Amino acid sequence: MLTARKIDGNQYAVTMDDGSVRVVAVAAGGSEADALSALRQADAGPTTEMVMRQARQAARAECRRRILDVADLTAQVNMASAAAAGEMEAGALATYRSGLRWVAAMRRAWPDVAAGTRDWPEVPAGVADLAARF
Repeated sequence: MLTARKIDGNQYAVTMDDGSVRVVAVAAGGSEADALSALRQADAGPTTEMVMRQARQAARAECRRRILDVADLTAQVNMASAAAAGEMEAGALATYRSGLRWVAAMRRAWPDVAAGTRDWPEVPAGVADLAARF
C-alpha cells in the first residue's frame, strides 16, 4: 500500500510498496490523495491527451520550421516591404502571393498533420527562389 506524507510546501514523500520513496509535487493546496493520484498517473504512462498535446506542439513547431526553411524572417519582412511599396515586378508579386497562400495553408494544416489525417502542403513553384533573392 502506498503512503504519502507532506514534506515541504506542495511536495509529498510517497513510500512505495517495495519501501522506496518517491517525491511528488502537487498543485498548491493539494492533498495526500492528490499526490497518490499523480504518482499513479505518472506510473501509468502518458495519457492519450498528453500524447495528442505533444503531437500538436511538435506539428506546430514543425510548421514554423518548414516555413522558415523556405523564407526566413528577414526575407519575409523584405518581401512584404517590397510588395507594399510596389517595388516587386508582376511575376514576383504573383509568386509572393502564392507563398502567402502556402503559409496560410501550412498554418491550417498543422492540427490535421498532428492528428495524422493529412500531409504538409507542397511549397509552390518559385516561392523558395523568390525568398532567396530577399
